[in-house]
Amino acid sequence: MRCVPTTTIIMKRLFLSLALIVVAATAMAQYPTEMPKYYIFDKDFNDNMFELNLEVRITTGLTKNKSGHLLDNFNFGRGARASLLYLFDPSFRAGMGIGIETYARRDDALPIFLTAQYSPWKSDLRRYLFTNVGYSPQCGKQLLGGWHAEVGVGYKGKTDLINGIKIEVGYNFRALRLTRDGKKLDPTCHALTIGIGLVF
Repeated sequence: MRCVPTTTIIMKRLFLSLALIVVAATAMAQYPTEMPKYYIFDKDFNDNMFELNLEVRITTGLTKNKSGHLLDNFNFGRGARASLLYLFDPSFRAGMGIGIETYARRDDALPIFLTAQYSPWKSDLRRYLFTNVGYSPQCGKQLLGGWHAEVGVGYKGKTDLINGIKIEVGYNFRALRLTRDGKKLDPTCHALTIGIGLVF
């Protein structure tokens, strides 16, 4: 009867034990004890001292000139904005921003504005009221001058997929300075504005 060296038996048993440990560890890694949770909006979002907002926005409404005639060229606008806000209080942020807006006739405006966000719902800071007030400097025929103002409601928060998103709906008012064929039209617009953006 052949005797198997004791060292060989120990090595085989050790190898088998290590193999079982590796298989078990791999199985446990592929089956997590807790399923991952993906939050679209996180309640604890407003904790950064500075917040950068990048967004796209559309406006649609009713535009008239001084004489009361409708100006369809300004009833629809689209644009992009960037703003930087400071956290004064968990429920209040304020800062400055700049944007670019284009209207149906390819007229552009470059509003520079003050912005503020306030959440009266202390139990849920994701919902907030906002206001933007600013002025667009006039530059020849390329940029329209005039005042811009907005008020509305928004909803924002962190996600597991991107840093943060926000959605805003509000009322938009524009009082622009415009000259066509030597005539001052100075259109005013009352519009609905909808924006969606990223928060950093």
